[in-house]
Amino acid sequence: MNKEKIQELIFSDKDEKEIAAELIKWFTKNPELIKERYIFDRTVFHLLVLKNKPKVLEALFRDTTWLLMQDKPWRDIAVLGDRNNATVFHYAVRSEEDTETLKVLLEFIPELINNTNNLGNTPLHEAVLHHNVWAIQTLVNTGKCNRALKNEHEKTPLDMAGNNLDLRKALLSIDLSRIKSLDLRYRKSTPGSADKLGDSFPLLSSRSGSDYSSSPSTSLDSFHSSLRLQGETSPERDLSNLKIVSDQENAAVASSEQINLLLQELVGEYRVNKHSAEYLKAQKKFHELCKTNFFPEDFIFDPKLITHPEFQKVVSDAIGILYPSVDGIYTHFQEKINILMNQFIVLLIPHISLEDSKPREVPLFPEATPKKNQTLNLLWFLTACQDTPESKREFNLEQITNQALGVLGSTSLIEILINLRALYVHFDADQKLIANLIVLQLLFYSAVNRIAEVPTLSMQLRFFCNINSDKDKGLGELGSQLNQHLKEVLELTSVYTNCPLLHNFLILNQQLRCPALIDANKSFDQLVNQALTKNRDNRVDEVLLIAHELRQLTITFYQKVSITEFNDGNWLKANKDILSPNIKELTDSFNLLSSYFCLKILSQPPENLKNALQFIIDLAQVLCPLKGENYPDLNHMMLIAGILNNKDISRLYDKDAFRLPSAFRGLSTKDLHYLEEINKLISSDKNSKYMREVYGAFRSALPFLGLLLTEATFATDGNPNPLSRAEALGIVLKKILEVKLLINFEITAYQTNMTTFIKEFRPVDEESQYWASVRLQPRKADLLDLENNMAAIESVLDTLHKNFLPNNILPCIVINKKINKSTQTAEVLIDLYSLHLKRFKTDKQQGKNRDEIQQESILFERCFKKLKLAVLKIIEVNNQYYYELKLTDKKNPILFINLLDNLRKQLVTSEEFEELNTSRSSPKTLKEKPSKDAGKRKSVVFLDKNIFFKPEPKESDEEVTPLENMFS
Repeated sequence: MNKEKIQELIFSDKDEKEIAAELIKWFTKNPELIKERYIFDRTVFHLLVLKNKPKVLEALFRDTTWLLMQDKPWRDIAVLGDRNNATVFHYAVRSEEDTETLKVLLEFIPELINNTNNLGNTPLHEAVLHHNVWAIQTLVNTGKCNRALKNEHEKTPLDMAGNNLDLRKALLSIDLSRIKSLDLRYRKSTPGSADKLGDSFPLLSSRSGSDYSSSPSTSLDSFHSSLRLQGETSPERDLSNLKIVSDQENAAVASSEQINLLLQELVGEYRVNKHSAEYLKAQKKFHELCKTNFFPEDFIFDPKLITHPEFQKVVSDAIGILYPSVDGIYTHFQEKINILMNQFIVLLIPHISLEDSKPREVPLFPEATPKKNQTLNLLWFLTACQDTPESKREFNLEQITNQALGVLGSTSLIEILINLRALYVHFDADQKLIANLIVLQLLFYSAVNRIAEVPTLSMQLRFFCNINSDKDKGLGELGSQLNQHLKEVLELTSVYTNCPLLHNFLILNQQLRCPALIDANKSFDQLVNQALTKNRDNRVDEVLLIAHELRQLTITFYQKVSITEFNDGNWLKANKDILSPNIKELTDSFNLLSSYFCLKILSQPPENLKNALQFIIDLAQVLCPLKGENYPDLNHMMLIAGILNNKDISRLYDKDAFRLPSAFRGLSTKDLHYLEEINKLISSDKNSKYMREVYGAFRSALPFLGLLLTEATFATDGNPNPLSRAEALGIVLKKILEVKLLINFEITAYQTNMTTFIKEFRPVDEESQYWASVRLQPRKADLLDLENNMAAIESVLDTLHKNFLPNNILPCIVINKKINKSTQTAEVLIDLYSLHLKRFKTDKQQGKNRDEIQQESILFERCFKKLKLAVLKIIEVNNQYYYELKLTDKKNPILFINLLDNLRKQLVTSEEFEELNTSRSSPKTLKEKPSKDAGKRKSVVFLDKNIFFKPEPKESDEEVTPLENMFS
């Protein structure tokens, strides 16, 4: 066997497995064969790369036969160069097509990635020389490729790429198809993720969960935006009549009086005939005013108009007609902005050359404050593309964007522009380019975060543009080109300032949420009560409207919240009312709504418990449908889960619970499966996997605030690097801006007074809520065993006063294994006390010891006082709590007072005992001769007539109560 045979085998068309087996057999038999050199001093590994035999290469790298021969590893041969010192990597990157060969080499001999040949070219130089974009991308994506190395002609790969845009994009790791990840209209998701969610949540994804769409109440839903989806072709919009002004001062401003007069005219015509030509004419006049004249910033509805029941309907209809135009304009602007951003990046790419270059030192600013120095340092490293002062500079578009957005979360755009200008003269060319990229990106992001333009922004941008185009200090002609893009983006993002229609739409939409107008709406509490009185089939409209109100709350929050509220744990600080007002407001509403719905469930009689729980499940179906773009509200899905998993609620449907209420037969299997899906969806397992999947799968998904706050906390806690913190926070803030872009111009008109009602709602404390749950479903501890003696009665009375009555709970009395209803507690105690009192008087007459009688008399007096207090409280608890739950009839306190008075008269008082002690009876016993009419005092006869447990007639003369039978 010789090297000619080896070359012939490698160059043949035989199967790679067969070639590998033959080569291994030959090299094992004769180890010197693998060391042979071929033309141009190539090794066998060079030949295998030339002929693209990745499977043969892998087999040779994995084979360990050389160990048996006690020879050096075959990979030692693979790392050798040819006569020009070109390694197998240099050969692999010359291929015009993407091959597996390079990947095999990177797996087994990655240390060769930066080796140079005799000309000083690395494999990356070689890939650029051969214009092989695929090879450049493969090498760069490893993260181990040094793009700053120069060859013998002092050229880096970027230098060799020249103005070739494709090569530069590959070298800078810029995939324009991935730039959509920077677009707020785009959400990263796995293909088929919606279908996978359907498999995991069949009920929430089924049509049955969306059957409410057939109800007329769907008209209550706000108009849905076009979702402004990235990459989709939007229909052509006629914007020829759209009025855009460059300066608000040059546009007419309508007075508040003028606007309210038009609204008054609208209401009047609507009340006469909403279908009349006069009403349509008045509506058209109002729309024209909205399109041409700016409304004052401080405009409010006339309070007199708000009192008209038709007013909200009139205004909602008016802005509803405007909505398609507003949505079309806003979407059109977003499309233009993103086109400009792509063009801007393409303009930058040929001029960026910082890859893997040496780090830059921060200039000193002695006069700056510590806070300003911190911002200056952050912006310096951001523009230098350095994570730390020591790290190499590397251009990563997505990373830069996230870092810049994180900085915007803590520093205003005005401050960023001022500080960039201060640093500009110290920047190198690359930093100036990156600074432009940051400004462009933040102009867009800032406008989404706050639609109203920040004062002085236009002036500060003009200052930045001036230095940008300066021939000596700036970028000269290139700076002028970049300035043009910056000015266009500013104009497009200034929609609130420049477009009367969008400006006025936002003002009207905001006024629809004014407290006075919301107070005039129907009662949210009555709506919930109405839903709870109906069964599933008959409450579709109520469920839809309640879900609509809750979703409006989430949408309103994301419209109002600023990304600065998520910075540095602002929502946890003492002055959170100022730093994070909207987060605090939604959190408070969330907690109040949770308490409210729990209280509603616990206020239901047992026979309606199942219906109440099904009502909550129905809300979950409407709030978070996992089929189509229907704005699944994860925020209030968490609210629903919190209600159902509340310990005081969940114990009501726990199949293993002790003594479920007799009227409550439990949830159906399907309902229990719904509960499982709800809990699975909001579970924190695997980093809240399913909530993240829902957010990625549905562009209209509204995220759970708590999850965003957790991510923001983790982004900043325990991360010492300021730029890394900014990047991690920027990823979170981008999600918030994605939602804001989607719903900034959504109509948020409440149909009930929910927001004002919830603010005024006073929740019960947790302890009271727990006892309300216990009244519906008693605990094992709510059974009190009662033995046949007065000491036991006193013990039960003490337990009542200590553990039950202060909490408004009535226990069940158990006598001889018979359980008496909790609502009969008063009757049982009175009857039992009466029985023992009767026995005591009988025992006394039959000759009991005087001391014993005295002790028992004191015991009866003491127990009576406790009994009286207990009975009065029991009647109060019964009528105030148990009667309201329909667990019992209302009890007449007068009857019980009379019964207690009669018992009191029968007691042997201390005075009576003294009289008996001084009588002529035996000094050791107290005995009375029974008379013909003796045996019962009148009070006892009265008690027997009113006793709750009537005695059965006996053949004997002596009457015995059922309780006596129990203890006999």
